[in-house]
Amino acid sequence: MKNRTSRDGTSKTFVRAACLPTFLGTLLGVLLLAAAPASAQNLDEELRFVEGLAEAGYFDLAEDYLKEHLPAGSLPEEKIGQLLLTRARLQRQAAFSQPREDLRQAAFEEALDLYRQFVDKYDEGKLVDEARFELAQLLQDRGRYLVERLELEKGMPAAEQDKLRQEAGGIFEEAVRTLVRLYSLFEQEGNSDQALTTLYYKGVCYFNWSKVFPRPQKEFEFQDKLRQAHETLEDLIWQEEVTGSARQLFSYLYLGQVFGAQGEIQQAVGCFDYIEQTIVLDEIAGRDADTRGQVQALLERSHFRASEILNKASRYQDVIAKADALAAIIKKLGGRPGPFGDLTAIEKARAYQQLGRSGDAIALAVDISGRNEGNTVGIVANKFLSDVQSQAGAMLPANVMYSAAEGKRASKQYSEAIDLYHSVLTSLSTPEDRVEYGAKAWNGIGNCYAYMNRYLEAGIAFEEGFERHITEDVENSLECLDNAKRAFGRRYNETKTAMDEERFKKIEEKYVNALSQYANSTGGIGGKIFLARANSYADESNFSEARSYLKRITQADPYFERALVTQGIIDLKEAKASSDASKKSQLFAQATQRFDDYFAFVAKPENKVADPEASARREESIVQATYYKANVAFEQGRFAQVETLLGDFETRFPRQESFVPVVWRFRIESFLETGNENEAVALAKKLFETYPNSQSIVAAVALTMAQLYDRRAEALKPAYETAQQKLTTAIDETYSASRVLPIEEELAAARKAYFDQLAKATEYLDFFNKNGTNVPFTNYEIVADNYKDMGRYDQAVTAYNEIVRRFGNDPQQKKVIESRIRLDIGEVHLASGNFDEALKIWQAFVDQNVAEIIARKGSEKDPRTGDRWDPTNAEYWSKYLFSIGGSVEFEGRERIERDGKGQWSEAATQWTRMSKRLPDYTNEWYFAKFHVAYNLYRSGKTKTGDRDLSKRVIQNLILLAGPQIDPKWKERFEWLERKVR
Repeated sequence: MKNRTSRDGTSKTFVRAACLPTFLGTLLGVLLLAAAPASAQNLDEELRFVEGLAEAGYFDLAEDYLKEHLPAGSLPEEKIGQLLLTRARLQRQAAFSQPREDLRQAAFEEALDLYRQFVDKYDEGKLVDEARFELAQLLQDRGRYLVERLELEKGMPAAEQDKLRQEAGGIFEEAVRTLVRLYSLFEQEGNSDQALTTLYYKGVCYFNWSKVFPRPQKEFEFQDKLRQAHETLEDLIWQEEVTGSARQLFSYLYLGQVFGAQGEIQQAVGCFDYIEQTIVLDEIAGRDADTRGQVQALLERSHFRASEILNKASRYQDVIAKADALAAIIKKLGGRPGPFGDLTAIEKARAYQQLGRSGDAIALAVDISGRNEGNTVGIVANKFLSDVQSQAGAMLPANVMYSAAEGKRASKQYSEAIDLYHSVLTSLSTPEDRVEYGAKAWNGIGNCYAYMNRYLEAGIAFEEGFERHITEDVENSLECLDNAKRAFGRRYNETKTAMDEERFKKIEEKYVNALSQYANSTGGIGGKIFLARANSYADESNFSEARSYLKRITQADPYFERALVTQGIIDLKEAKASSDASKKSQLFAQATQRFDDYFAFVAKPENKVADPEASARREESIVQATYYKANVAFEQGRFAQVETLLGDFETRFPRQESFVPVVWRFRIESFLETGNENEAVALAKKLFETYPNSQSIVAAVALTMAQLYDRRAEALKPAYETAQQKLTTAIDETYSASRVLPIEEELAAARKAYFDQLAKATEYLDFFNKNGTNVPFTNYEIVADNYKDMGRYDQAVTAYNEIVRRFGNDPQQKKVIESRIRLDIGEVHLASGNFDEALKIWQAFVDQNVAEIIARKGSEKDPRTGDRWDPTNAEYWSKYLFSIGGSVEFEGRERIERDGKGQWSEAATQWTRMSKRLPDYTNEWYFAKFHVAYNLYRSGKTKTGDRDLSKRVIQNLILLAGPQIDPKWKERFEWLERKVR
C-alpha cells in the first residue's frame, strides 16, 4: 500500500513538525516492506517497518532491529532524536502488551528512561510536546499500577509498602509537573482542546496520588492531594464546551470519587447520577457494538464507584438498587457484564452480607469468582469470601472456603491462606468434595510455603497431597507430586546438603514411577501429563528434554499415537529454530520419516482400533501428522507435495470440518509461493463463502490477499504513472488532439488495470480491518486514501468517518485526525460535489489560518477583507474558494467543471487578492488568475459586467504572458476565452 508522508513530501521529525505522527504502523507494512540499509533518507520507512513489528507483538525483534540496523552515529542530529522517540514508544507498547510481570515492569522502566532522555535533549517542538504528553500518561499508568499493588497485596511487608509509596509519589509528582508545563504551553498557543485534555490527566494524577498516603499518619497530604484533584477537575468541567463529551463525563467519574474520598456522599452520588442521566440509552442501544461497549464500560464504572461509596455510607438498599439498575442497562445494550459490572455485583454481595442475607451474598460472590478465575476481579471476589469466612468460622461450604483461601493467597496473605486451606481439608465431608478440593487444597498450601521461600514445608505439603488423594484425583495429585519435585529441587539448590540431595532424588523417582503406574489405569493421565510437559519444553526450545518425556509414553497409553506424531512436530520446531543448514536439513528429513513411520504403524492390521473414542483420537493424530508433514514439505520448498497431502483434506477427513479453514489458509500460502495466484484466489473465495465465521482465519487470509493484489497493483503502477507523465508532457509541449488522444486511451487502459488490482487489495484490507484484531490506525487510513484515489467517494467518506469514530478519542491519533484526516474528508466532499460539507471543513481550516496570521502580524485586520492574505497555506485557501465558487479540473482533453456554492463574485475577489501575493507568471500565479477569470465568467452568466471583465482578464493574460507562457496554461485560457464568447 502507500506510505504515509507529509503533503510536501518531507518526513515529519520532531523539529517543529507540521503535525504529530502516528506511532504503531500496520501489520501489512511488516509483510510488504523489506529492510533497507539505514540512512537519513529512508529512516521513516525503516521506522514504519519497526513499528509494524511492534504492532504484530514482536517487541524483542523490533528492538534488536533498531540496534542492529539503525546505528545512531550514522544519522544527523534530528534523525537521532526521531530514532530515540521511536524506541521510547516501542517500549511503551511493550509495557502494555507483555503478559509476564517482570518483563512488563522492565519495559515500563525502559520506556520511561527513553522518554526522559528525549524530552531532556530536545526541549522544543510540537513532537517534543507530544512526547512529553505521552510521558505524563505513562507516568500516571505506572503510578496507578503501584497504587493498585498497595491496595490488593495486603500481606506485603511494611518496608516494601514504604518503598512502593515513595516510588509512586515521585512518579505522580513528575507526571503533574510535566502536565502543568504542557497546560501552560497549550494555553499560550490557544489550543484549548489539548489544554483541557491535559487538565483532565492532571486531575486524575492528583486523585491517584492521594492514595499513596496512608491514613491517619499522612492525613494532611491525603486531603491536600484530594483538594488539588477536586479543583482541577471542577476547573475542567466549567471550561468544557461540549456538554456530555467523553472527557467531561470521565471528569465527573473522577470528581465523584474525589467527593467520596472527602466524605461528601451526596455530591459524589450526584456526579455519578449526572453521567447516567446524560447518556440517552434508547439512542445508544441502536448504535454499533463498539459504541455500545464503550458506553457500557463507562456506566459500569460509574455504578461501581457509586455502589462502593454507598456501601461505606451504610446505604445498602441503594447499593442493591444500583447493581440491579446496571444489570438492566447491560441487558438493554445487549452486552455481558465487564470487569466493573462484576465488581458492582460484588458490592451488591457486600450489601447482602450487611443486611444478613449471607446465603445470597456467598452465592453471588462464588458465581463471580468462577467467571473471573485468576484475574483482579476474581481476587476481589475471593477476598470478600475470605472475609465472610473469617466472620463465620468453619461453617461455610468447602467451595466457599476454597475461594476464600485463593483470595488470601492472591493478596499475598500466605499465613491466613494456609489456615483457610486447612479449614477446607477439615470440612471435606463428602466424597465429591474430597475429589474436587482435596489435592487442590494441598497444592494451595504448598504454593503458599513456596511463595514464602519455605521450600521444605512446601515439598512436604505437596507430597502429602499426592499420598492422600492419588486414588481419587489422579491429575491434581500428580500435579502435587510434580510441584514437590520442584520444591525439593529448589531446597537442594539452596542448601547443597546430602540429605536434601537424597530427598530430591527420591521424589524424582517417585514422580516417574507414579506417572508410569497411572498412565493406563486412569484413562491416560500419565500420558497426558507427559505430552503436555513435552510440548511445554518444546515451546521453551528445550527439545532434548521434550523428547525424553515423549519416550516415557508406552504403547498401552491412550496418548501413545499422539506422542509418535509429536516427535515429528518437535523435529520440525527444532529445524525451524536452527541456523545450521545441515542440521536443519537432517531434522526435516527426520520429521518426515517419523510421520511416515506413524502412517505405517496405523496401517498394520495388529494396530487396528475399533473403540469409537480410540478411533477419534487416531483420526486427530493422523490429521496432525498429515498437516505437519505438509509443513515440512513447505519449509523445504516442495510445494507440489503440500497440495498432494492437503488437496483433498475435507474429503478424507469429513469430521474435521473445524480444521479445514486452517488447511485452506496453508494451501493458499503454498499456491502464492509457487506463483499459482489464480488457484490462491479461487480457494480464498471459497474459504470466505464456506467459513465466514472463522473470523481470525478469514481475516488473516484477507490480509494475505490484500498483499497479493497490492503486489499486482504495484507492478502495474509504473505504467499508469508513465502514461500520466506522457500526457502531461504532450499537453505542456503543444496541445494537439491527434497527439493527445492515443495517450489518453493508453492512460485509461493503464488506470483501469491499476485500479482493478488496487480496488481488490483495498477491499480485502477493508475486510481485514473490520474482522481482524488490534488493527492499527494506518490500515484504516490506507483503505480510505485508496478509495479516495480511485474516485469511490462514498466509500472513502465512510472509511474516513470510521477512522474518526475509532480513533477520535485516542490522544496519540487525535491531532492527526484534526489535521490530515479532516483535510482528506474535505477533499472527498469537494470532489464528490458535496459542497455544504466541504465548506464546513475548509472554512474551519481558513479560520484557523486567519487567526494565526492575525496573531503573527499583531493586527486585527482580517486578511480576507484586505490584501494581507498570506500564501503559506494556499492549499486550504484554494479548497475553500473551490467550495464557495466554481472550479475546473483538466484531465487530458476533459474539462470537469464544479459549481461550488455559487458565490462566484466573492470567489473571484478572493482569487484576485491571492494572485497579488504570488510571484508573477509562475504556475501558482496562473492558477489563481485562471480562477479569477473562471469565476467572473460563471458570475457573468447573470451579470454582463462580470462576463466582459472575465474576457478582458483572459485577453490581458494571454497578451502580457507573451510567447513565454506555459502551453498548458495558454490552452486553458484559450478554452475559457471560447466559452466567454
